[in-house]
Amino acid sequence: MSGIGLAPMNVSEKTMARRLIPTLPGGGYLLGDSEYDANPLYDLAAEADFQLVAKKRRDRGRGGLGHRRQSPGRLRSIELLQTEFGRMLYNQRNAIECRFGTLTATGGGLAPLPAWVRRFHRVRHWVQAKILAAGVRWLILHDPQKLVFA
Repeated sequence: MSGIGLAPMNVSEKTMARRLIPTLPGGGYLLGDSEYDANPLYDLAAEADFQLVAKKRRDRGRGGLGHRRQSPGRLRSIELLQTEFGRMLYNQRNAIECRFGTLTATGGGLAPLPAWVRRFHRVRHWVQAKILAAGVRWLILHDPQKLVFA
């Protein structure tokens, strides 16, 4: 695996999304906050058989969608978020954010990288190990029956 998803902090989330979306397998829904509400990202997601669902950026008092071409994916996202299904789908994003928040704020979680974790292969292994440990911790606390081994 290359370092396609790893970049310095000064690289924007939209730039990373442009790199990552074409590499996604399958199809389905992509959930993002208003940072991802950009016509090129909706088009890129559609090319990869995904529907990007992101809240519309604040229009700063102008109202409407403006005078530029709107991606069909963006228009579908705006329409989808007005339905019960769309709101339930988007609420899954909040659950994911909570899990990542817990992962970064829990002792032993994804705290700042140790000094020895500075190359991509070390970062990847360190993050994978932390996510696995967090998953086991969650199972111990919430569903210990799944940890019963034969």
